[in-house]
Amino acid sequence: MSSAHSTSTTREPEVILLTVAEACDRLRVSRSTIYQLIQRRQLRTIQIGSRRFVPASAITDLVDHLLHDGDDS
Repeated sequence: MSSAHSTSTTREPEVILLTVAEACDRLRVSRSTIYQLIQRRQLRTIQIGSRRFVPASAITDLVDHLLHDGDDS
């Protein structure tokens, strides 16, 4: 019982929004590649004030889209 309790308290909250730098790390691409994906509307972002964020779901959607596009070849 105590191990279940300690596991639930040490669990980190799910990250919903990523910075551009974090998105680069997740996708293992350069900052310029991220901005190209944003410009081509392949990667969704949101802006809060002057800061731009990438929803974690947008990373998943991009990868899913790229995987399905590869099925066509």
